[in-house]
Amino acid sequence: MTRPQPDPEHVCSTVVDVETRPCPRPKPPPDTDPADAPPTTGAESGEGATSPGRPAADFSCRVSRHGGVVRIDLRGEIDLCARPELAWAVARVRSGEVAVRVDMADVGFMDTSGVGFLWSLRERCRAVGAPLYLIGVGAQPRRLLDLVGFPVPGGLRA
Repeated sequence: MTRPQPDPEHVCSTVVDVETRPCPRPKPPPDTDPADAPPTTGAESGEGATSPGRPAADFSCRVSRHGGVVRIDLRGEIDLCARPELAWAVARVRSGEVAVRVDMADVGFMDTSGVGFLWSLRERCRAVGAPLYLIGVGAQPRRLLDLVGFPVPGGLRA
């Protein structure tokens, strides 16, 4: 069977110029789940931990635990490249936590990757019975959370 050939006068040709930009942070090895990566310092003893193997220039995530309260300090831009660190932070929340506080005072930009992180964290907090508090949420992240109607059961504080 022969396919009919399109009339050259009615053919639309579209050229798309796509620029790809690699993430500025190194990716974890393919055989390593970021949630299983060990902290670089003593997070379990309450000293705090930073996300494993990540430079602090673009984004950093620090998790500390004091008296059953987990504090997640975020700094920089929360975008697609921050997902491994964010998954690592969600995995640090365990049963028996009293509360989870996310300090976003040093976050200037957040895209939907940040919304996804907060949604996962909210679900994790529900599973372990701990309220979630967002602290120091700047103007742009707050607008995005308002736009998507993100429910914060524990509260949203500036």
